[in-house]
Amino acid sequence: MKANDQLYAYVQEIEADLRRTKATVREAIQARLTVPIGGALGTVTVTGAGALVSVDLSPKAPWMVGAGKLAAEVTRAIQEAEQRARASRLAAAAGHGSTR
Repeated sequence: MKANDQLYAYVQEIEADLRRTKATVREAIQARLTVPIGGALGTVTVTGAGALVSVDLSPKAPWMVGAGKLAAEVTRAIQEAEQRARASRLAAAAGHGSTR
């Protein structure tokens, strides 16, 4: 195979890897991730990009722990969900690197 043909084949392989990586990251961003709020107080849901979608509280949550503790637990759950989403995106991108 000529050098130009080899280079062209390599570029084609890189472009295919890039398309697969973009598609995988796009899927990861569109995914939803739900994390429980400590003590069975409810759940928070974020997109794969880490954007908050919803906070679903148990109807008894405010009376179970009080407003201050509830706020802290919701904040913690949102931060955890954002971190998991970020890790998921990075893992998706890393999983589709070039094989060369």
